[in-house]
Amino acid sequence: MLQRSSSFSNKTSSNNSGLQNQNLTTSHFTVPLQEPVDEVVFVKVLVNGKQDDAKRVKVVGVADEQNSDEPNVLEGRGVIGVGEDNRWSLKEEVTTLIEDTLRLSFSDLKEEQPKLFGCKKEYGDYQCENVLSIWPQLKNNPESDFKKPIDVGEEIRKQLEKRDDMIKEVFIHDIGFVTFKLSGKWMAESIHKMLRDGIDTWAPKLYVGKVMVNFPSWDIAGETRVASFRRSYITNTLIRMLKYSKVDVTLNKGFSEEGHKKKAQDKVNKRFSIEEKDGNVTISVRATRAGDKLKPLICGKKDGGFGNASKDLSNLWCGLKKEKANWIVYITPVQQQEYIEMCITAARHARWLPEDRYKSPDTSYAGYKSCSTEVEKLINTLQQVLFFFDLPTSADLPASLLDSALKYTLLKNHRLADVTLDFIELVKEEGNTLRYLLKTRDEIRSFTTKSCEDIDELKKASELTLGEGEVWEEGLERVLGLHLLMFTEVLEESCLSVLPHILCEYLYDLSVKFGRFHTSYNPSVYECWQVGSVAESTRLLLYEATAMVMDKCFHLLGITLEYSSSEVSIAQSLVSSTEQPMDVNELEDVSDCEADVESDKKKQNRAVGGATDHTSITAWANPIARDPPKILNPRFEPISISVNITTDSEFKNGKMFGHVSVSDAYGLLSDSWGPSYEPDCGQILLFNRDWCNSIDVINYELLYLGNPRSRHSVPFSSIMEISMELIVTNEMKDNLFLLCDHQSDMKFSEFWKEDINSTCGAISAVGEDGHVVMHYILLKDAVDAAIKITCESFAADLNVYGRIVAYYGNEFDYQCDNDFQKGFYMALLYEHGFGSGAIAGDIPLRKSLLAVPNEGGSLIIEAKLMDVESGDVILDDRCEFSSQTRGSVEGQLVGTHCSFLLRVDWSQGPGCSKGGCSYLF
Repeated sequence: MLQRSSSFSNKTSSNNSGLQNQNLTTSHFTVPLQEPVDEVVFVKVLVNGKQDDAKRVKVVGVADEQNSDEPNVLEGRGVIGVGEDNRWSLKEEVTTLIEDTLRLSFSDLKEEQPKLFGCKKEYGDYQCENVLSIWPQLKNNPESDFKKPIDVGEEIRKQLEKRDDMIKEVFIHDIGFVTFKLSGKWMAESIHKMLRDGIDTWAPKLYVGKVMVNFPSWDIAGETRVASFRRSYITNTLIRMLKYSKVDVTLNKGFSEEGHKKKAQDKVNKRFSIEEKDGNVTISVRATRAGDKLKPLICGKKDGGFGNASKDLSNLWCGLKKEKANWIVYITPVQQQEYIEMCITAARHARWLPEDRYKSPDTSYAGYKSCSTEVEKLINTLQQVLFFFDLPTSADLPASLLDSALKYTLLKNHRLADVTLDFIELVKEEGNTLRYLLKTRDEIRSFTTKSCEDIDELKKASELTLGEGEVWEEGLERVLGLHLLMFTEVLEESCLSVLPHILCEYLYDLSVKFGRFHTSYNPSVYECWQVGSVAESTRLLLYEATAMVMDKCFHLLGITLEYSSSEVSIAQSLVSSTEQPMDVNELEDVSDCEADVESDKKKQNRAVGGATDHTSITAWANPIARDPPKILNPRFEPISISVNITTDSEFKNGKMFGHVSVSDAYGLLSDSWGPSYEPDCGQILLFNRDWCNSIDVINYELLYLGNPRSRHSVPFSSIMEISMELIVTNEMKDNLFLLCDHQSDMKFSEFWKEDINSTCGAISAVGEDGHVVMHYILLKDAVDAAIKITCESFAADLNVYGRIVAYYGNEFDYQCDNDFQKGFYMALLYEHGFGSGAIAGDIPLRKSLLAVPNEGGSLIIEAKLMDVESGDVILDDRCEFSSQTRGSVEGQLVGTHCSFLLRVDWSQGPGCSKGGCSYLF
């Protein structure tokens, strides 16, 4: 499961003004990102004429098509989406628990919202971090009873302990973080309620009114057959998830009605000017006042480089104004992302969409990568599967079996990851495969049929009889029960992020957890269980609940072994015929939502153009280059952070935790990255520490960064979003400092325009109690160096301290006035402190990955070690390595009674054209 799924609170920045890029400040094109699952912006609304402070939902504007294209304000018309029903979710229950606790404990803090996250197993199930937002509001109040941050945590714990019906244990940690463990009895009763009321009660409450899944006019052109299968599977899975969640969903059918088509085209012609010149097409916003210049938005080749933008804008207008969709999802290959964003930007200019990308109606882009498996190889693989199971190609079971195996293999992989289909992956019994999942389901059914108790009668019981203190408080059954309860929030994340692999991972984890629980009991004792005993009842409850959740997951993923003659089998059509199968959008029955996507016969070329500001994309004079562009490998290399606490003059040193991350859709995706949090805007953690593993910091001194979470140097394009949330505590744990909590864009467009290959920069983020400065290096074309250092010899009586650092050679321009400033940009590989003992074997490096300038660049590794007692220099040596695109090189650092072997492995990413931006290809 993705990290975001454990977060229930909104951690987006409340103030971005304190974050400035000190070197690069050009304007930029703001990419309309998809809203994250747990960090979407909610507002309070009037429900039935009254304000409900506990109800935070998305408010959707509805345009009056007769008078204006602008969204209207929703006034007292209730909540858009599903009505009140008996649906239940663990996320909602736990969030409500914390909301009630905060209301009782801190009644004066009306706006305080739960900061609730999943926590490490050893601390409980969830952790409440509201001390971080409550303490800053109370610490300067002399009349407050809370004198230390931990007092806030104690108050929260006191209130939570009163809810012994739901909570088993509550703990307090560090400066006031509260963790708690859910009651096993409450968990069992919650699962029993689902068994009694049905699995539909666990459907997510998605506060969206109508969803339209859209396909641009150029979507299918040039697409491989295997990639089209992937698109079909993703689309149909999304539709089933939305329908299960009681959301009105439709596929874009091209709006063939002449009346709608004509009106939509009139709207496009009224708002935009379409010009053709020298074989190129440019769509611009028409001037609203005399003398205004046209604003070019979409550019492309007349022969189809951008498809039919006029038609796609017409379809978008119909979706917003006629279908009144408040969430439009584009499911397309990744290389079409920029074109879709151009269309969305054009719609914002036309005021069909609000200028604020976080306001409804929403538009989301869900890209997917093509599969590397060719059709011929796939056919051969499927035939091997049939031979393996010794089944005839004409049988009904093989058709559904092959389809399900193919479908699950494609869906279980992140849609931005490449997929290679092979025979072993389709038939192996272990691991995340369909065969393993089906085997688990069969084991469940086999067990329940042997039971002496009537499961249906157990499910119908008004209450579940449980023994006191003996149900689900520890052990494997508790792990399985908690995982079952998380089904709703996992499905919500998978649906809103359009990431089916999240549901697949949940299903596989469920099978693993059930397997461990199942094998912990001896099968020979099944028939000896006492009928009606607590042990038998609770185990049957878990088995039946697991089966129901698994069946629902199979249904949502479209996996079934029940063959229907009305369905068309992709796999069967491949192994029985070499002819082209029918349109993959018609392969599955998704109620009345069959796709009717017009196929463009012309093969589409890559997009062109350049971004200049947040409101437009300007066409180049000659957007189609005659010669292939130079393939570059840009890298963003963060080096160090300066910590500065300014509100406490006595603060010298303490502990710091939090995160620093960067996000760049174009750069990361073009570099073959899969993202971590946000589906289509790759995000990489540069620093990530929780309160339980905080790091030592000294005020006004540098903190050197280690490897990024991705274990890979970070690519970049013209815009990179940075997010910083850092908290510092003093040594006594009686105060905490909000160092920064900000998000902002770093704008690199000017850097790409300049005739330089590198630059050094710094980002400053200002918080309530201080500020941080992060120092980084930009390289337009780099190679990646993986560094390994091994101690070859080290005298037994040596007692040393010192550092090993890395920096660039060949007179690299650090743009610094002195060596002190240059130190901000030197990577710290290893630091040996006083009393650290002898050095031996492979050295655990703080930073082992570093990007190095490609052409004419070099990497210098330098070490300086001093004797602790005498201060004599034991080692003062350096080794320089010229950069290369591949291969390995070795060197040596030699000192007095010690030596170290250096090894550098060189590699280079797939590269990108002119800055990693698709619009610069």
